[in-house]
Amino acid sequence: MDNWIKIPLVFLFLIALVFYTGRLLENQGTGHLYLTAALSPDSQTFYTKLEAPLSLTYIAKHLKGVKTPLQNFLARLKALAPDRIDYRIVDPDSEPGRAYAIEKKAAPFHVRDIQRDEHGEQTVWSSLVIAYGDHPEILIPRITSSDLPYLEHLLLAHLKAPTHLPRPVIAISAPQQFGLFTKFLGQWGDIALADSNTIPPDADVIFWLDPTSANFSVLQNAIDKGRTVVLAGSPYFIDYSVNDTGEVTYRAYFNATWEKILAPLGIRPQSDLLMDQSQGPILFRDKKNKIHQINAPFHLRVMPGFYDLKGFLSPARGALNFVSAGALTVDSRAVSEAGYHPDILGTTTDNAYIQPLPTGPFTNNHLKEAPTIGKQNVMLRLRHKDPWKGEILVLATSSPFRDGIFNQPNYAHRVFLQTIMRTFTDHDRILRGRVKRPSSPPIPQLSATSRVIWRVCVVFVVPLILLILGVCLYYSHMRVSFGHLSLRTCIAIVVLIIASPLWSYQWGQLLDLTAEKIHTPLSFSREQIQNQIPKADLIIPTRAHLPPALKKVEMETVARLNSLGINYTLRRPKDLSTAYLNRIGLRPYQVKTVRDDVEISQSVISGLLLHYPGNATIIPRLDDRTTDHLEFLLTTATLRLSTGKTPHIALISESPRLSPAEAHEYRQKHLSPPRGADVFSELKTLLRTYGYRVSYVNPRTPHLPPQTDLVIWMQPRRDASPMIALLSQHLARGGRAIVALQHYNIQQRQYSGGNFETVYWPQPQYQDLNRYLEPLGIPQAREVLMDQTRSRLALETQIYRRAVREYDPQEVALPFLIRAVPPHFDTTLPITRQLGDQLFIWGNRFVPDPHRLQMYNLTVTPLISTSNRTWAYHWSGGWLPKTAFSPDSLLLSHQSLALLVTGTFPLAEFNASSPTFTHPMPNPQGHLLLIGSSEMFKNEYLYAPGFQHEQFLLNAVAYLTHGPQFADLQARRKIAPGFSYLSPDQKILWRVLVVGLGPLSFGLYVFFRYIKKRPW
Repeated sequence: MDNWIKIPLVFLFLIALVFYTGRLLENQGTGHLYLTAALSPDSQTFYTKLEAPLSLTYIAKHLKGVKTPLQNFLARLKALAPDRIDYRIVDPDSEPGRAYAIEKKAAPFHVRDIQRDEHGEQTVWSSLVIAYGDHPEILIPRITSSDLPYLEHLLLAHLKAPTHLPRPVIAISAPQQFGLFTKFLGQWGDIALADSNTIPPDADVIFWLDPTSANFSVLQNAIDKGRTVVLAGSPYFIDYSVNDTGEVTYRAYFNATWEKILAPLGIRPQSDLLMDQSQGPILFRDKKNKIHQINAPFHLRVMPGFYDLKGFLSPARGALNFVSAGALTVDSRAVSEAGYHPDILGTTTDNAYIQPLPTGPFTNNHLKEAPTIGKQNVMLRLRHKDPWKGEILVLATSSPFRDGIFNQPNYAHRVFLQTIMRTFTDHDRILRGRVKRPSSPPIPQLSATSRVIWRVCVVFVVPLILLILGVCLYYSHMRVSFGHLSLRTCIAIVVLIIASPLWSYQWGQLLDLTAEKIHTPLSFSREQIQNQIPKADLIIPTRAHLPPALKKVEMETVARLNSLGINYTLRRPKDLSTAYLNRIGLRPYQVKTVRDDVEISQSVISGLLLHYPGNATIIPRLDDRTTDHLEFLLTTATLRLSTGKTPHIALISESPRLSPAEAHEYRQKHLSPPRGADVFSELKTLLRTYGYRVSYVNPRTPHLPPQTDLVIWMQPRRDASPMIALLSQHLARGGRAIVALQHYNIQQRQYSGGNFETVYWPQPQYQDLNRYLEPLGIPQAREVLMDQTRSRLALETQIYRRAVREYDPQEVALPFLIRAVPPHFDTTLPITRQLGDQLFIWGNRFVPDPHRLQMYNLTVTPLISTSNRTWAYHWSGGWLPKTAFSPDSLLLSHQSLALLVTGTFPLAEFNASSPTFTHPMPNPQGHLLLIGSSEMFKNEYLYAPGFQHEQFLLNAVAYLTHGPQFADLQARRKIAPGFSYLSPDQKILWRVLVVGLGPLSFGLYVFFRYIKKRPW
C-alpha cells in the first residue's frame, strides 16, 4: 500500500483509539484530572488532631464525574486519622438509603440528559452529611463537579465553625447622613468604614450607598470572592429648601456615577422624575431648624404587596419610602452576558408616571399627573450563574437607610434591613463566602509595549519556527527561483490584488451569497425609498473604538444604504454634544469587550438619523441584531418621514398573580400577597427600537388611547370584562390585536414530607378571554397540553426543606415545553414563512368551531401547530401524575398553537355573567392574532437561545400595522430551523448514516484501490 494511504489510515486509527479510550475512562469515572488531589497543610493538621469522631456520609446516585473523586477525597481524609474518621457511600435507590436521605433532608435534583439524540432530564443525588462529635449535623446539598475544587475548604470551615464561630465583617461606603443605619448594622457584625476605591478584602457584606466614583473593578472583585453587595442610589438627588414665602421648593441634581456603575451589569437607571399615586411624607428640617412635613409624588410609598423578598429568610413586612428613585430598566440579554440571573423584587404600583427632570427650582404645583406607564422596577436582585460567586441587591434609592427616614413612623425600614442582614449574614452563607478558592496568580499590569511583545511572541513564535524549518528544507533541496511559476499563476495573483477592493467594506458593497438573498434589497423597499429619498446621518464610533462584535455594523449599514441609494454622512458621537444626542433620541448601550487584555463593559452610541428638511426620525440602535432588519428599519423610517405618522401600539401586560389558595396562605400569616412585577417590560423597548409608539394601558382601569393601530394584550386575567369590552369595540371597528394567553404555569416542587419527589402543579392563570372566544368559536382548551417534540429549560424548583422555602433552578425536559418547528408553520403569510423555532412554555391549543365561526363570518388561519404526536391531560386539581407525561392511545394529531382570525367581529357587552354580541354598523373587517403562550414573551424568555420569540412578535406587529409587504421585510433574517419529531429507530438510522457514511466511503475506496493494485 502507498505511503500516502498508510499515513492517513494510521492517523485515523490513533485518533479513534484515543477517543474510545477516553470514553471508557469517562464512563468509569476516571477520565478527569484533578489538580488539587493533595490536602492542604491546614487540613492535614486539623484532621490528624481531631477532638471528636467524624462521620461523613455521601448520598450519591447517577451523577457522573463526582462520585469517584469525592470518594477518593473521603478516603484521603480517613487515611489521616483512621480511628477518628469514618465515611460511607449511601445509595438512595435502596430502601434504607432512601429513608436515610429523607431523614437528613437531602433532596435529589434534575440535570440535563441526552438519550437517543433527545433532550431529557435525569434525577440525581449528591449530598454530604457531616456528623462531628456532639455538634449538630451538617448537610451540604447539591454537590456538583463545579464544587469539587472548593469542597475541602468548605468542609474544614464547617468543622472549625463550632469553636471558631465567624463574626461577619460589614463594609459601609456611604456619605455622612447614614449614622443610624451604621449603628444599627453594628449588632450584626464588625463595621468597617470604606470608600468606593478601597473595600476591605475580608468584608462579607458590602453596602455601597450613593456612590461618588464608578470603580466597577472593586465591585467585581468582591463578587468574584463570593461576597454580597448592596447597591443603593439614584441617577439624581433632590435638595429641599424654603423660599421667602415659606413654600418648600425642590432642586434636582444629576448623578452620572450611578448609571456608570450599573451599566456593566445590564441595568440602566432612568433619569426621569419617577412619581406614583402611592406616595408618603418625609420630615425636612430647614436652615432655621424648623421641621416641615413634605408630601410629594416622588416620595414613593412601596407597600409590601409590591415588593417580594423571595429567597430571603423573612417575607416583606411594612411599607418602604423610596424618595427620588430612578426606575431600574433591566436588559435581560446584557444581564445574562454579565453572568447574572435578575430577580425583580420591588416595583411601583400600576399608577406610576414620569416627567423630565426639571432643570431649575420647582414645587408640587409644577408636577402634573401624566399618563401612567405601568409598574417600574425599584428593587432588583442579581444572582450570579456561578454559585460560588456573590450576588448584588440593587435599590433605586438609598432613602430607606438615610437618617430621618430610617426610623420614620409607619414605615418598616428597620424590619427590611433586619431581613436583609438575617439573610446575608446567615452562618452557612458566611462560611461559603470565606472559602479559599484555588486560582491562578493574577497577571501583573503590563504596558502597551509589553502586551504587544508578548502577543507577538505567543501568536507568531510557533508559525515562525515552522516557517523557518520550511525555508531551510526548501533551501536544502533547490535554489530560490520564481521561474517555475507559470504566467497564468502570476496573472491570477496580480488580479486578486487589484480586485481586493471589491470585497472591501470601504466601497460599501457586499456580495450576497445567501440562498434566500436576504442581503439583497427587495424591489418593494427600493420603490418605497426611491419615491422620496431621505438623507442619513450614520452616527457610530470609528472601527478602532468599536467592540469586535460591532465592527461589522458600519460595514453592513453602509452597504445597505448604498444598495438603497441613500446618501449618508458619517458622524462620530465624540464630535456631538450629549444634549444633541439626547434630543434626537440616541442613548448609549453596553457591550462586553476586551481592552488591554481585560474584559470590560463598553458604552456605545450607534444609530441612524434619517431626515428631510424640517422633519427627522431616528433608528435608535444599530447592533448585531438590528442590522439584520436594517432594510425594514430604513423603509419604515422613510414611511414615517413621508406620512408624519408612527404606528401606535396599546400594550396591556398583566402581572403574575398568586392563586387564591396561595394568597390565602399569606393572609393567614398576616402578610400581603405579592402582586408581581411587569414581566413583559422588554416588549416596550423592543417595539420602540423598531419604530413603534407604545402606550401602556392599565388592565384594571383600561382606556385605549386615540388612534390606536394595534392592541397587544399579554395574559388576560380575571376579571377582564372592561378590557374585553374595549377589545371587542376595537375589533368591531376594524382594528387589529394580538393576544398571548395560557391557562397554567406549571411549578416544580419538592416536599420533605413527600420524600422530596418532584411534583408538578399547574398554577391557574385565570385566563379570562375565553368568555369572549368561546361564543365566537375559537376557545382555548383548558388542559395541560403535551408534545413529544419538546425542549428543555432550567426552571425554578421550590424546595420545602425547612421553614423558609428554597429556590433552585433545575433542568426540566418534559413534554409541556412544546417546541414548535417550521415544518408545522403556515407558509402563505409572512408572519411565519421564514420563522425559526418557537418554544411554547406550558402552551395551550385553540379548538376552532367551524359552525360558530361561520355564524359570525370569521375566518381562521392556523399559523403554528404542534407535531402529530400531541396529547392532553385534563387537570382538575392536585399534582400532575407521572402517567400524564407519557402519550396514551389518544393522540390529538396537529393542534393549533397560534391562529389569525379575520372577519367582522361582533361587539361584546357584559351585562350578565355571559356576554351578549351585536354587530354595529358599519362593521369593517378586523384581525385578531391569538398565541397559545404568554410565558414565551416574558423578559426571561423573549430572547431565549435557539428560539425566535421576538422575531415572531415583530413579524406579527409589522403585518398588522404596516401590511404583508413590510412583514416580508421584517421577516428577512437568517434562521436555523429545527426538525420534526423522529422516532428512536429513525434517529438511530440517521446517526448511522451521518456518522458512518464518511468512514465507510473512505474504507471502501481504500479497499477497492488495494484490490485493484494487488497482483493476483
